[in-house]
Amino acid sequence: MSNPTIDQVFNDWRVLDSCEFTIPDGVSLVSHEEFTSAPEIVVRRVLPNCFVRFFGGIKILYSFFYAFQLLFSCGRGDVLLVDGSNGLLWFFVGYLHKLPFFKRTKIFLWDLFVEYHLGKDRRLRFFPMVKIKVAWKISFARFAMMEYDVMVLWSRKQVEPHAKLFRLPKEKFIFLPFKSDHSVWQTYDIPMGNFIFAGGNSKRDYKTLVEAVRGTGIPTIISTTDPNVKQSILQPAQIQKRISAKQTNNTDAITNQDADAITNQDDLADSVSNVIVLAASEPAFAQLQAASRFVVMPTIYSGLKGTSEANFCNPGWHGKPVIACCDIAAEDYIVEGETGYVVHSGDSEGLRKRIIELWNDSDKVKIMGQKGREHVEKYFTQTKFIRRLLRLALLIGDRK
Repeated sequence: MSNPTIDQVFNDWRVLDSCEFTIPDGVSLVSHEEFTSAPEIVVRRVLPNCFVRFFGGIKILYSFFYAFQLLFSCGRGDVLLVDGSNGLLWFFVGYLHKLPFFKRTKIFLWDLFVEYHLGKDRRLRFFPMVKIKVAWKISFARFAMMEYDVMVLWSRKQVEPHAKLFRLPKEKFIFLPFKSDHSVWQTYDIPMGNFIFAGGNSKRDYKTLVEAVRGTGIPTIISTTDPNVKQSILQPAQIQKRISAKQTNNTDAITNQDADAITNQDDLADSVSNVIVLAASEPAFAQLQAASRFVVMPTIYSGLKGTSEANFCNPGWHGKPVIACCDIAAEDYIVEGETGYVVHSGDSEGLRKRIIELWNDSDKVKIMGQKGREHVEKYFTQTKFIRRLLRLALLIGDRK
């Protein structure tokens, strides 16, 4: 049986999991990163040379010269894998690839994270009279993205918005599922605790979660290491206590965020004594997931990119169901009613219903958790993710 085509992968990424995949002749993979999870596929890593490292303190020059080094080190038949979350590097690889000398190499962008770079209109620090508009950034990004053979996104619903915004063919973008970060560790053997867990910083909607568990008495632990996110979910009493301490001790000025929190306290939970907010880093974060009854991932969909793809998978690795508030990515990772539930972003009533349903049915929690573990082992481990990614890169190199 022959390898799948790029078009087949576009329609169904599972075709990359075939055990009969053969490495095409004459195709080699090159990257600035190390890939060790799929040892049968060799990726030559190119580390920055002395000249590039000399500019380590100047990000824009470091990225430019490293991109040049990467492309210069590639030959005909090579595919250069570029991590889109790696600052400016992917921009410069795209720009430099327009030079005829570098056209011999195919370039493959995974984890396209262009949304972060678009941001908002901003003025240059040293030239405040110059205003960089988002529309210009989109044009600059498109100029680089045109050069990439394929760009990988973490949910199917992200493909069309990216293609539309950057005016590029949909075939430039392919959905491949992300992975469970925790799958590189052994499962924690921790007794089930009497709480539910939610965590993370980016695009989280903890206000909806607090609203959903208000008055239920269900112990809820929320972990965030971002002070701004943490403040947004503090109880009014906690905020007032902190402000009073500042006034009494005269240790710090009351911030605008403090004042806004008091002004808008009607928007916060009237009584959330069942909610605990803390800041847990790995491995404590994973241990809290493993010890919980189940995990809740409330997210806000904004911009181009989704969020929490790894955290839709991680609970399953620990044998826990996950309830996700998400309108873009969760359905690609959660089997509705089997490994968890998906409700619309901002739907506190729908979330409340699912939380109470699972909290009151321990047998369902165990069954769904077991199915979640099987689902992650089958599709979303670190090894399967890397192998899938590298196989796609090989198909790009073999495409005529």
